[in-house]
Amino acid sequence: MIISKPTDYGLDGKPHQGLLMYDDAQATLGPTVLAFHAWDGRSEAHDMFAHRLAALGWTAFSVDLYGKGVVGNTSGGRGATRGERDEDGGHRLLLRRALRVRSGPRRCTT
Repeated sequence: MIISKPTDYGLDGKPHQGLLMYDDAQATLGPTVLAFHAWDGRSEAHDMFAHRLAALGWTAFSVDLYGKGVVGNTSGGRGATRGERDEDGGHRLLLRRALRVRSGPRRCTT
């Protein structure tokens, strides 16, 4: 069975929420894949992609780059969300910060 665990973390002083998924039928957690969303933010489709990875034996983490609950629902909203990030250092800088939040040898406790 695929386990889905919302995972809260902070980035730049703002709350974010990713989703950790893995198959509990496996004796150990498989290699981890970080799934990054498109410019519209974390969505159900993005989480389903992580679910499919977990069903294939990977441990998947659906990353939230914009902040807990921040999703652009229209092309204008998505552009505004993207624009905010471009003004404060761009997506590359944000991505580097996000990777540092969860990098390093850590053990998943379930």
